[in-house]
Amino acid sequence: MAARATRLIILMLAVPRLLTTISDGDMGRTNRDRVVIVGGGIAGLSAAKQLSGRARFNVTLLESRPRLGGRVFTDREAIPGITGCEVDQGAAWLHGGSNRKQPVRKLCKEYGIPTQLSDIHHSYALVDGGRTLDESEVTTAYAPYETMIETIPRVAARASTDKSVYEFLEDEGLASQFQSGFRASTLGELESSYGTDMRNFSGKMFWQDDDAGDNDHVIAAGYSTLIDKIAEDIDTTVLLGRKVVSIDHSTPDIVITCHNGESYQADFVIVAVPLSILQNNVIQFTPELSEKKRESLSKMGMGCLNKLIIQFSTVFWPEDTLWLTLPAVSFEQRGMFTSWFNFLPFNGNKVLVGFLSGENCIQSEQMTDEELLTAGLSQLTAAFPGQATTRSDVVNFARTAWISDPHSMGSYSYAGVGLTSEDTDEIAEREGSVVFAGEHTYVKYMGTVHGAHLSGLRAADIVAGSFELVPQVFLTVILMLIMRRIREI
Repeated sequence: MAARATRLIILMLAVPRLLTTISDGDMGRTNRDRVVIVGGGIAGLSAAKQLSGRARFNVTLLESRPRLGGRVFTDREAIPGITGCEVDQGAAWLHGGSNRKQPVRKLCKEYGIPTQLSDIHHSYALVDGGRTLDESEVTTAYAPYETMIETIPRVAARASTDKSVYEFLEDEGLASQFQSGFRASTLGELESSYGTDMRNFSGKMFWQDDDAGDNDHVIAAGYSTLIDKIAEDIDTTVLLGRKVVSIDHSTPDIVITCHNGESYQADFVIVAVPLSILQNNVIQFTPELSEKKRESLSKMGMGCLNKLIIQFSTVFWPEDTLWLTLPAVSFEQRGMFTSWFNFLPFNGNKVLVGFLSGENCIQSEQMTDEELLTAGLSQLTAAFPGQATTRSDVVNFARTAWISDPHSMGSYSYAGVGLTSEDTDEIAEREGSVVFAGEHTYVKYMGTVHGAHLSGLRAADIVAGSFELVPQVFLTVILMLIMRRIREI
């Protein structure tokens, strides 16, 4: 009996080593588990970061662009000739950045990246004809907007079928209040947040997303600063210029093929590409994605938000005001340069960024650079008559065109009419060894950087959990046997 007890003691002393071996994925393996991440935006990078440092994984990240970041891109040469004017052509804000628990804010703190408050609610002005509206006029301008966000969610929740936000506005007799001037501009502001015309957005999903609160922040040095830090931090093989065209997951040995003929094999693949890439079948899946997933994907839309960045020779706007709202020329042009962001308080540069949303955003990509600049200057001239808003006052300018970008085909996702919570669950659901990430898969924070980040962490945890399931069962059986033998002594 003494000898038996001695053997059990030796076995129990070996258990910690066994735990470590299994948790690292050894178990006598000669190769590490292979994970391929398709897409080097914030979702893909966050998945890579989560898997980094785990010895069991051999991670390869494939990105179609010649750079990382995807729709997070700071163009440090957007305005040549001046320094300190880092322009985020895509994502620019940490929504709810004053909340220390905000996921991207936590990342910035981890890497020592400072952020600055830039919330529209704290520094804005409504300007028309050279005059800034007083507080009572601002309240009047935003009254229909406030009524809308209070009324539509309640009315839509009671409705038996889904309709667009605008259709619900019409049903409630509210649509007529947004037809011109600043009231039309407030609707345009909302459409820039959601990335689409309210005639496209689901009434039942309206105001259901959680953007982490108010008090938005920006990264003064540019969002790409965060991308660069994550890229330096991950233990991952990163390959740029690899556009994935097919994923064959018909066998456990998944084959990922790129446009240049290169192929990679994996045990798991994390697909972290924009919604539109899946909707337009840029990647061919074998077997194809389930009919249920394809149907759910079709109910979601890919929105558009573009920017016009102008450097002026003279400051003619309120120097300390971050956000400027101008009256819409007409209802149809409510998303045409009615919102402007002032760079002056951040870096001293005489730069304004104008926004294009909804249908105006789509139409803008058919305009030449000069035509777009003329449209922007025209809006500024009406708001600041007699000021330095002519073409000769422009030192330099740049623009974005996200719909025309073949790597993204849009800016960010939105909930189309008919989209349900079951659809959003299906969009995020894995299919065998294929796991999905991206802001469109994280409905609580759809259309945000922190939503993309959290989706990447979730995808990595799914992969890691799948590999760890068998070892956990194995360990449980071993420990049960040891305890049984101990009781027999």
